[in-house]
Amino acid sequence: MSGTMSKHSGPFAALLFGLATIFLFAFQSCALPAAPADRYAIVIGIAAYPAYPLKYPVDDANDMATLLRSTGWTVDSADVLLDSVATRSAIQTAIAAFTSKVGSNSSILVYYSGHGAISSDDKTAYMIPYDGIISPDGYDMTKWITAADIDGWLNAIPCSNRILILDSCYSGGFVDTSASTDAAPANYGPNDGGVTKGSISIALADASGLLAKAFSDSSDPSILTISAAGMLEPSYDDEGHLHGAFTYWLLQAGSDSSADRDGNKLVTATEAYAYAKDKLLTNWDVLFSSTPTSVTDSSGNPIYADFLPRISGGSGDIVLYDNR
Repeated sequence: MSGTMSKHSGPFAALLFGLATIFLFAFQSCALPAAPADRYAIVIGIAAYPAYPLKYPVDDANDMATLLRSTGWTVDSADVLLDSVATRSAIQTAIAAFTSKVGSNSSILVYYSGHGAISSDDKTAYMIPYDGIISPDGYDMTKWITAADIDGWLNAIPCSNRILILDSCYSGGFVDTSASTDAAPANYGPNDGGVTKGSISIALADASGLLAKAFSDSSDPSILTISAAGMLEPSYDDEGHLHGAFTYWLLQAGSDSSADRDGNKLVTATEAYAYAKDKLLTNWDVLFSSTPTSVTDSSGNPIYADFLPRISGGSGDIVLYDNR
């Protein structure tokens, strides 16, 4: 696929999928009160894994940190975890450190760009920190981070709002699929037996009802979770924009006035999600909906390069970018 790269492309994809019995391989826009001043974020980007490196997660993380700082978030230099620094223990420690910073009205955000995987038997999703891959022939699953792990770490922080954003393959495994706002299948796209762009556009038109569903049905309503891709979908690095394909548009939502649907200069998480999702559908999926990837499903059928972000959870909409 010219100009694209899956975040599980190449040998790593083959490694995870080779263990088929274990792994599947790896708007409501209404006026809101002022964004709280005490907002804290951790950004994680891992490109230079010991094996199966990626291209743009470090760029994703650095640019996300810059954008968040410019729109009201505190992102300490120690909370930008890149490459070898982003071990499981470092990620857990950084999240735990929120406890000494936050108040009861605070918001916290964790952004991750890197490898991901999902179990084919029980659909356990994983973020793969730097120390989760040892060599081309080995990995340490005890270092991999499950949805239950990070939910537990985030819920231990005494604050009002929690956001988790994942740009990794199979990251939809961190989102309650029954609460996904568009009720899309785990693998999106007409060639994958999923829905079409037209039906997604119709779904997005009913933003208020979909948002209510997302906020009420999640198995963990305390965390607003946005994933780049579905439970059974690879996500991709975009050679044209030098970022993750999803992250590029999520970043653009911080400066494109069309993302701010009510024009109040506060771009909420769901506004940013809806903007990035629409841009991905228009600028990526329309090009790659018929392009088979190097990945196959558990039956050996090709998976296509179109993919769809998901969202669920949260106790209400949260300001992501404050542009006032």
